[in-house]
Amino acid sequence: MNKVADRINCKSLSGNFFPEDHIKSLMFKLVKQDGNFVYKGAWGDIHPTFGVNVSDIAGRRLQDIFSEEVVRQKLPFYEKCWEGEEVKYSGMLEQFSFLVFLVPVKDNGCVTEISGTVMDITNLKKNEDKLFNSEKLALVGQLAAGIAHEIRNPLTSLMGFTKILLELNKDQQLTGQYLGIMQSELERIRNIVNEYMQLAKPQIVAGEWESVCLELLIRDVLRLEETQALMKSIEFDVHIEAGMPPIRGKANKLKQVFINLIQNAIESMERGTIKITLSRYQEEMVKVSIADKGCGIPEEKLSNLFTPFYTTKANGTGLGLSVCKKIIDDHQGRIEIRSMENGGTIASVMLPIQHDNEQS
Repeated sequence: MNKVADRINCKSLSGNFFPEDHIKSLMFKLVKQDGNFVYKGAWGDIHPTFGVNVSDIAGRRLQDIFSEEVVRQKLPFYEKCWEGEEVKYSGMLEQFSFLVFLVPVKDNGCVTEISGTVMDITNLKKNEDKLFNSEKLALVGQLAAGIAHEIRNPLTSLMGFTKILLELNKDQQLTGQYLGIMQSELERIRNIVNEYMQLAKPQIVAGEWESVCLELLIRDVLRLEETQALMKSIEFDVHIEAGMPPIRGKANKLKQVFINLIQNAIESMERGTIKITLSRYQEEMVKVSIADKGCGIPEEKLSNLFTPFYTTKANGTGLGLSVCKKIIDDHQGRIEIRSMENGGTIASVMLPIQHDNEQS
């Protein structure tokens, strides 16, 4: 039997905390023999992540089941309980969150065994995290709306004067070319400002939905990013599955998501190939994957990527991916980032397809 070699992180809890939303629960008993904690037995469900069965528990020591690091984390809680105190602690193993209650069982005032309960609180934890991030995004929305309002007025003036200069100098080829680029970039800044103002809106209203062809949208984004990619000797390797169905959403918002993800991929590399794949995902969704071979992201930073103001870039704002996640959430989709330091990154976006009765 394999030990649980974990990334298990345990922390003590205080106060009353009795979650109602748990999927699985497990009860166990253990005793202390020759300085070691030994399981007498277990009853209930063990999460598959642990890789053990209830029948495998009895007679095994703590270190027979868990890795050395996990035992080191658990021992203080078990020792405290063996001294006669009730103990509550929480932990996490990969994507599995759990809550443990330890109760000392006494005979004539002496602790003879420990009765424990493990509760799966994964869904509860996800809901708490979602609420926490929603509150942070609401604050970001207020901040973004204020900044955007302050930027809009001077930006409008700059765009107006650039347009006038472009008209006055349209016969001078080089000047006209540079002014054209300036006007294009100012237009892009205005669009970005407008998009950030959308953070102040809770979600896309129903009347804004439209039928979106992701293939055309992605090809438009790649044309926009082509110059930046060429400057770094980066090529796009595009694979689009035939007969892709449309999705129902907001094209300009989705474009913002894919521009952000592709720019991240470009910025992570000096040269090479970025692979973009559009395919069916399960039965009711489509999936867009953007895979680079760049510097990657350290594992300890992955869980915070969608947190507002958190960034791995020296000059980043930490808003890009949080905005992307909000947009994809509004589309009832999912966005996932898988990465390994110095091993590249894969950003995946899953979106529900449009059904015939949802035609715009």
